[in-house]
Amino acid sequence: MKVVTVQLNTGSLPRNWQSGTRVFCGTGSVAVFLRVPSVVADSCATIFQFCQIVIGHAQQIIGSEQTIDAASLNHLINAILAAWGVIIGWIKQGMDALELWGDRGDGKGFVFLVIDSIPDYTDTAAMPPAGQSALWKYKGIYIHADQHIGQWSDVVSIPLAG
Repeated sequence: MKVVTVQLNTGSLPRNWQSGTRVFCGTGSVAVFLRVPSVVADSCATIFQFCQIVIGHAQQIIGSEQTIDAASLNHLINAILAAWGVIIGWIKQGMDALELWGDRGDGKGFVFLVIDSIPDYTDTAAMPPAGQSALWKYKGIYIHADQHIGQWSDVVSIPLAG
C-alpha cells in the first residue's frame, strides 16, 4: 500500500485555522492522511474532492495540469438553417462553455443570447414574417473557469426569409 501524507500550508491562514484535524481517506492501494484546518474539516465534499485528486495522482491516473494557450484557440463557429431554427455549431476544445451573441438585423446590434455548455446551440427565435428577409449574425467567445478565453470568433452570417 502506498501511503501519502499531505500537510496543507497553514502559514497564511487565520490563527484559529492552524489547529488541524487529521483525516484519513484511502482505497485498497493508497492511503492518504490529511491535516486540514478544523473549519474545512466540516466540509466532507471538499475533503472528498481533495482526496480524489491526491489518490488520482498517487495512482498516476490523473495527469499533470494542462495549460491552455488562448492565442492558439480557434474560435470557429458556423450557422446552418434547420426547420426548427438556426443551429450554431461549435467545438468545445476543453473549454467550459461558449458565450454567444447574435444580431438579428433589427437595429439592436449584437445582443447576448446564451452561455452554452453543450455544443451545438439551436436559436429558436421566431423567423422573419412572411415576405420579409433578414441577415442574422452570430459571434462567440470561449469561457473557462468563469473567464473569457481568447478573442471573439469571426462573425458568421445566415440569410433568412419568411
